[in-house]
Amino acid sequence: MLLVLLMATIAPVTYAQSSNDLGQQILRYIGPRPREGYWDIFFIYPLFFFALVTLFMQGDKEIVTTMIMATVLLLIVLSKLAPLGVFNTLGRSVGGDPLIFDYPQGLLLFIIHCGIFALPIIVAGMTRAKKSRGPAILTGVLGGIYLFAFWFVMQRPGSEIENQFQSMLFQFL
Repeated sequence: MLLVLLMATIAPVTYAQSSNDLGQQILRYIGPRPREGYWDIFFIYPLFFFALVTLFMQGDKEIVTTMIMATVLLLIVLSKLAPLGVFNTLGRSVGGDPLIFDYPQGLLLFIIHCGIFALPIIVAGMTRAKKSRGPAILTGVLGGIYLFAFWFVMQRPGSEIENQFQSMLFQFL
């Protein structure tokens, strides 16, 4: 714990000396993306909220379900950062196949979305805290809808419908 506090005091000093504004960069990363903001607003942010609620509702002695929900939160953050090219650089550094690491058609992103769908359902079945089952099931159902919708609109072979869907949504909003 002391090491974490020490790192928290050193990191701001280090980043304050850098030339780029870290706060603006972080806000740009976690804020809605300009062209794909509907994925964030309808899925990513509610998924993160319900997964966080489920994480905090776990009992004191349920470390396995707590760790699974922490993994779901990590997968949601990775899904949020995927359009920034996180997996593309990983694929190039290890000589990986673009069919696995590219955004949005990469297999790795599909596996991440499957984890966002399946893991909360597993937590809902494993937990002894009955109050956390509702948010866990809601997170799993919303994750399943996000998995299918993202696959249908963005990942499916021949998904030229993505541009039509975006223009239709922006006209509606």
